[in-house]
Amino acid sequence: MNKLFLILILSIFLLSSCQQSGSGITTLGSQPASLSLAFQQYQPPEQIANDEQVAVSLALVNNAECDIDGEVCIYGTLTDYYSGLEESCQKINLRKIELIGSKIRKDETTLQFTPFTYSNVQDRDVTDTIKAKAKYTCEISAGPTICIKSKLNENPECKLVETFSGNAVNTKPAPLTLTKVVKKLTPTSSGIRVDFELTLSKAKNGILSAEEPLTIEAELLGFGMLECRNLNQRWYPEDTEKVINCNINIPSTEYVEAPLNVKLNYQFESEIAKQITIKRVV
Repeated sequence: MNKLFLILILSIFLLSSCQQSGSGITTLGSQPASLSLAFQQYQPPEQIANDEQVAVSLALVNNAECDIDGEVCIYGTLTDYYSGLEESCQKINLRKIELIGSKIRKDETTLQFTPFTYSNVQDRDVTDTIKAKAKYTCEISAGPTICIKSKLNENPECKLVETFSGNAVNTKPAPLTLTKVVKKLTPTSSGIRVDFELTLSKAKNGILSAEEPLTIEAELLGFGMLECRNLNQRWYPEDTEKVINCNINIPSTEYVEAPLNVKLNYQFESEIAKQITIKRVV
């Protein structure tokens, strides 16, 4: 009886172990993701004294599936009156996230800035806002494999209008990423017109930089580059997604499957802030 009981317990344990080992992470995700930026604890502190040295330290983690290259700058708002923190910048270069086995590897770093002081805080306590701003580039490619046919009544599995999202689009977690593609086939006198609606989604903790415009290169492999419109839309901080319209005309063809490759290249900005109080000289 004891042997049967032990065998039963061992079997349950082995089954549980097998199930857990097969439930590891298999994807990096399909939502926008960007560089995370945070002040290290007490760097800067929330309260300091006049003439006391202040250290600023930042923790950075790249959550995107693109290598990022850029800089991080810190600055204060009281430099004209109480010395304080002059703008100081450091270069950053972080590798993209990777799936290694069933674990996600993220590149991260810590930035230490030169300490500074406040002076002439005599009549009253004052408050300063310390800001840290990251500006970096990112390039990603994504897109689904679509079916094309000139004879619309054949190959019913190839629909005239199809929507692709998530894994079907091979969406990359990035500050701005391709999250949905709508394909539409329309017959023409010389072949078939393929229209695309490309939905781009943006991470909430930043904006597209106005210094370098977003560039989009969309290619239907085997057929050529797409013509895209409304590329120069302005992205406001509250915007989370926009639609780009593209199309291509191709000659008559038998049923075929072709990959759509959409390459995005852009500069992204994100910012954090922390208030500190400088106590007056007593």
